Amino acid sequence: MLNFLIMSSRKRLGKNMTQIENQDDLRLIANIILVFAYT
Repeated sequence: MLNFLIMSSRKRLGKNMTQIENQDDLRLIANIILVFAYT
């Protein structure tokens, strides 16, 4: 599950996006990692 989310995020980051959207993706990944770390 986590690997799938990271892969899909990388695909989206590979496309032309604004910096704000990139930061939102990184924030989402960070939150997911924190959830897995605390469970």
